Amino acid sequence: MSDKIKEILETPVIPDELKPENIPELLEKRGGKGSSGGSTKTGGVLREESIKTLDGSGKSGKKKIIRTICSYSAVAAACLLIVGGIMKFVPHAGKDMMTADMITNNTEGIKSDGKRKTSSTKSEEAASDNAESFEERGTETSVKGSFAYVNAESYEQLFDRAKNAKLTRYGMLAGTDEDVIAEEAEDSSLDEEWNNGAETDVYDTLRQVEGVAESDIIKANDRGVFYVTDNTPIYVSAWYGESVTYIPVDKNTGKFGEKKILDVNADAGIPENVWSDVSAMYLTDEKLTVIVSSGGISEGENAKPATTTVLTYDITGETPAFSGSGVQSGNYSSSRMKDNILYLVTEETSWNFFRYGLVYDEEEGPREKQEKTYADTDKRMYVPFYGESYEKAECLGTDRIFLPAEDDEDCSTVMISGIDIRSPESAVSSAAVSGYSGDIYCTADALYIQQVSYNGETDWNGSKTTFSKFALANGVISPVASGTVNGTVLNQFSMDEYNGYFRTATTSYEKLIDGEWNYQPSNNVFVLDAGMNVVGSITDIAPDETIKSVNFQGNTAYVVTYEQTDPLFAIDFSDPMNPVITDEFKINGYSSFLWKWDEDHLLGFGVDATDKGIETGVKLVMFDVSDNGELKEDGFHAISAGDTYHSSYSTAVYDRKALLIDPEKNIIGFPLEEYDKYYTNSVRSYLVFSYENGQFTEKGRIDSHSTYAGFDRGLYIGDHLYVFSHDEAVSADLETMTETDRTEFDTIDNRKKNEETAFAGE
Repeated sequence: MSDKIKEILETPVIPDELKPENIPELLEKRGGKGSSGGSTKTGGVLREESIKTLDGSGKSGKKKIIRTICSYSAVAAACLLIVGGIMKFVPHAGKDMMTADMITNNTEGIKSDGKRKTSSTKSEEAASDNAESFEERGTETSVKGSFAYVNAESYEQLFDRAKNAKLTRYGMLAGTDEDVIAEEAEDSSLDEEWNNGAETDVYDTLRQVEGVAESDIIKANDRGVFYVTDNTPIYVSAWYGESVTYIPVDKNTGKFGEKKILDVNADAGIPENVWSDVSAMYLTDEKLTVIVSSGGISEGENAKPATTTVLTYDITGETPAFSGSGVQSGNYSSSRMKDNILYLVTEETSWNFFRYGLVYDEEEGPREKQEKTYADTDKRMYVPFYGESYEKAECLGTDRIFLPAEDDEDCSTVMISGIDIRSPESAVSSAAVSGYSGDIYCTADALYIQQVSYNGETDWNGSKTTFSKFALANGVISPVASGTVNGTVLNQFSMDEYNGYFRTATTSYEKLIDGEWNYQPSNNVFVLDAGMNVVGSITDIAPDETIKSVNFQGNTAYVVTYEQTDPLFAIDFSDPMNPVITDEFKINGYSSFLWKWDEDHLLGFGVDATDKGIETGVKLVMFDVSDNGELKEDGFHAISAGDTYHSSYSTAVYDRKALLIDPEKNIIGFPLEEYDKYYTNSVRSYLVFSYENGQFTEKGRIDSHSTYAGFDRGLYIGDHLYVFSHDEAVSADLETMTETDRTEFDTIDNRKKNEETAFAGE
């Protein structure tokens, strides 16, 4: 965000230059609306590329580095960014927090009877007609750019998009009555331990950006641990638990206290027959925040779309006490938290509601059971909403709902809200963008969503990704600009912002033979300026391989690609317009996660493999990155049985939150499953390693007593390690790894085991 914007946002009154009578003059100074400046632009978003490629012919050892330059004409702003928008976002004198009404003053609420509020004196159509277009009130950036979306015209337009949507790759089950549940997108490189303000050291989820907290299924303070558990008579993994268990701990002895179950479904008002998922948790000094997704109800008078509920609990007393809630449309996708502001991202396909009314005829195909009309359909079925509860939720105004500049038939929606957890019943502000989003990237003052373009005629894996940037200010969400690049990202660590530039690493696919579904992957890095214009790139990195992990550190990025071996690339971004690969280091297997260990070392965790690419187990590797012109290995440890395929396995390979990494305490912890040669026996454990002088040393391990469940998470509170699985929790002395306590959760597996033990004893 530019200094000018910061000045405006912090000013309690409207600056003279932004007063209505001065807007025309200001627009003229900025170049006028619609000035193209001679830039090349396709569909308002994609700039034509002129990119040199990296010679991919190099073998082992170092490759010749070809300096690559990607020059783009800067796209001139089509409008003065923030103009009318800034006037909405300027704090009122005497108020510390902006309200949703200041932002969505055209929002039409919904009463519990499904009708619009009678207090509104405007019709919906009038509100839509009077809503400001984003083209007229864009968001200011120091570098000109364009936002890839325009305001929705009316609620009826959203209804028509939802009802008329055709089958897409996301809607293959349209002819059935089965529910389609979106796969949860999972979401570090600076923050280390975080202690909720307590004097005792308490480990928290690794954070990609300093000061921006990330969610997990476990959170702790110096008094106890909150862990997502399942207490129903059906085996469900901890990822899809239906409750949260609070376990007090004695930080001096490591002993567990009496467990307390938080019935989050009851607090969220979710009926027993509706699918739900405790998707995420956050913890501050005073509040536990629990995010719960629940499925929609397809038929009858109680029909409603999928929702995500934000629950808060006061933790200042001896036991957690429910304190507030808010409900947002859609299933949980991702989130971040800065101080007391939660940024919640959800996704919903409103077409699902209309699909519920379909029946399948073998001769006629899908046909409707009953006609749904705009007049008699609850608008919350297809318009994004937020409120204290579903019954009290209000739809966003059309001025906060954005559709593609070039209209498409996708009726899925990404909704972003800024929520003060001290009063979650209303959002500070919200915005909704058409389309699906994968992982997000979030800094202290900006959030990036990424949406992939699919063309069934030419690709399946996704050919281009559009990144849209939103400015964040104490819960106020403002659209800024969008930019498009080739390929798709692996996860949130493939994105980064540094010194005003957004960097990303992608994998793209091209057809080898016309007319055949045969693809050759290659990899790229792109640099985008504050206006989301591509200004630098390297393409065609490591043909035939795909990206397995990325780590950005200041002006340097480390990228791992893999086919049979693991090349680690060091890329210098000192000149953002001319990124350069400075070295490539090859090693068997691949690192699925990279983390800064110290100024000279980069820790890699992932999969060990033979030189023929046969994946055998889990590995730890330490890279010496003190001289980026010459990468070296400075420590290696594999847990595998020769050439046996996956003789060891860890959930941390694909879920980095299962890793415990603390360089200051010299701890690396992770869950592990080991199998014998014939896969007839297995051992589930939690291992802790240290690293010193080029050597990884196993400090100890804790074995699981569960029949089926391996450990999910590990953390420390003071001098004790605590590890958790679906069935049990175990504590141990962090220095000696001697077990100090063990407790079981009330799960179906434990019930069966205890019944069998009691029966055998009789």
